[in-house]
Amino acid sequence: MRRLTAVLVVAGSLLAACGSDAGEAAEDAPVAALAPGETTTTTNLPVGEGPTTTVPGEDRPEPTMVGGGPAEGGIAGPTSPPPPPPPPAGPGPSPETTVAARPADHLGPPGSFAGVLLRPRPAQSLFLEILVQAGARPSSGALDRIAAELSRVSGKPVTTTTGSIEGDRSSWSAADVRTAADRNAGMPQGGTGAVIRLLYLRGSSSDAEGALGVAVRGDVAAVFADEVRAAATPLIGSDAIERAVSLHEVGHLLGLVDLFLQTGRADPEHPGHSPSQDSVMYWAVESGLFADVMGDLPQDFDAADLADLATIRGG
Repeated sequence: MRRLTAVLVVAGSLLAACGSDAGEAAEDAPVAALAPGETTTTTNLPVGEGPTTTVPGEDRPEPTMVGGGPAEGGIAGPTSPPPPPPPPAGPGPSPETTVAARPADHLGPPGSFAGVLLRPRPAQSLFLEILVQAGARPSSGALDRIAAELSRVSGKPVTTTTGSIEGDRSSWSAADVRTAADRNAGMPQGGTGAVIRLLYLRGSSSDAEGALGVAVRGDVAAVFADEVRAAATPLIGSDAIERAVSLHEVGHLLGLVDLFLQTGRADPEHPGHSPSQDSVMYWAVESGLFADVMGDLPQDFDAADLADLATIRGG
């Protein structure tokens, strides 16, 4: 059994990761998803339903620069009103309250962009940009599931786009993942749509031994296809693991667990993770130790996760 490594860095890049080393189930081998450059749109679908509308060349709104200035934040605009006067002094926020996120918070640690991703404004839609290294193509089921969940918890339309990552790199630090995401990005961050970049890579993490996935910035996460395949067991195939790990990493970008809110419910031994084995945010999901620790693999956010997401969305 491979030792679990969980790293949580809050000074600019948080790494939430784990890994495993079991065999792959042939019947769950990934199948072809979108070809590079294709897009699909999911609009407020219930859980389990994937994108239904193909949009080969959908027009994009003109990008708007975000971050009005060093002291203002928000979306820049020629007719922006002056900032309101500061509120009177008073007691600080409760443990369940968080500071509102700004669009530029996508450059912060995982969870810092959750307010923009989930709240109605400023981002009115989401773009799920899938960037794939050769040999690491995800299953269509994993992509459909992520798009449907994003649409459900945010209440926004989600457009999935695909691109490729060139090269044969097989060892990835958090900085490497961020660089690959920025270098291969197909659309800018900002305007009326917020972008999540989810990378599917060969090889493994150089920061966390055996990691199945990592979240490395407010808008960037990655899944390691080789580690996912190695984690498969006769009872839990690689396709199911890929779906769970993908949703787990996106959950970190959405602020789970206690990466945006400060509810105190995160597992004290595994920061950023749920203490509940019924949650896809449980630490063993991305460690590959689920077969030894749990005997099963949760695939969904649990009630506490959904409550946190609703609180963030409600502002």
